[in-house]
This record gives sequence, structure tokens and C-alpha cells, in this order.
Amino acid sequence: MTPPMPEVGPGLYLVEAFHLLRFATPGPMGEGLQAQSWQEVLAFAQATGCIAETWEARALFDMSWAYVTEHAKAADALRVSPMERADNG
Repeated sequence: MTPPMPEVGPGLYLVEAFHLLRFATPGPMGEGLQAQSWQEVLAFAQATGCIAETWEARALFDMSWAYVTEHAKAADALRVSPMERADNG
């Protein structure tokens, strides 16, 4: 079952761009995930035209790092998911 996604309002295009960019890349030797590099984010922006502003590139870069960080922490079966945390306004 796919978990529900939060409403993102006008930022939906960034979420869609993040999906197109692919959240992360496989780590060396197939070990874990690596966040997308600046080079990948900038090449994506240039090739697709999905984003044009510096802040959008920064957002995608930060989203990739957050994804990789949470993915690594998710190995703990007792960890509370981000959507279920009390501070998730």
C-alpha cells in the first residue's frame, strides 16, 4: 500500500521535478544511496527546463540529501516515520 502524500500546494512542480531527477543514485559498489550531486541537479535543470531559478536547484539538492538521510535512518524498524512525527505541522 502506498502511503498518502502530503499536500504541497504550489510547490507540486518541485516534487514532480524531484521524481524526474530520481531521488538519489546508487552508492559505489551498490552500497546504499548517494544524494544527487550539484552537477546532476544542474544538468537536469539545463536538460529538462523543469526548473530555472537558483533556489529551485538548491531545493532539489537539499531534497536529495534529506531523502538519502531518511532512507538510511529507515533501517530502524522502530523509528517513527516523518509523516507521523509530532513536529510535522
